[in-house]
Amino acid sequence: MVKRAKVDSSDDDLHLVRRTVKRTVYSTRAFSYVLGPSSEEFTDRLATLQKILGRQHDHVIIAAWMGEQGDEHASLTQLTEQLGAEERRRADKYTNDWVRYWRAVRDLHPRETVLTTYSFFD
Repeated sequence: MVKRAKVDSSDDDLHLVRRTVKRTVYSTRAFSYVLGPSSEEFTDRLATLQKILGRQHDHVIIAAWMGEQGDEHASLTQLTEQLGAEERRRADKYTNDWVRYWRAVRDLHPRETVLTTYSFFD
C-alpha cells in the first residue's frame, strides 16, 4: 500500500495509508505489553505520520467543499475558487512531505522485530 502511494500520491491512496496507520497505532498501543519498549517509538512515529496525513486529508476535503459552495452560490464562485486553490496548495505540500515521515517509521527496521506483522511495510 505504501509503495503504491509513494509512486502515485493520490488523495485516496494517502487517505487509505492514514486510516491504516491510525488502526496500527491503536493495535500497537493495545499490545504494547507484548511488543515491548520498541513499540513505543514505533507508535510515536506512526502518530506523527498519521497527523501529517490527516492534515493533508483535511485540506483536500476543504478544497472540495469550497468548490461545491462556488457551484451552488454563483456570487461566491471567485472567492471559493481562490480559497479552494489555497487549500489544494496546502494539501499538496503535505502530499510532498509525507514520505519523509514514512521513512522515520520504516527506519526502525521492523523486519527484525515483532512489528513485521503490519502488512503495509510491503
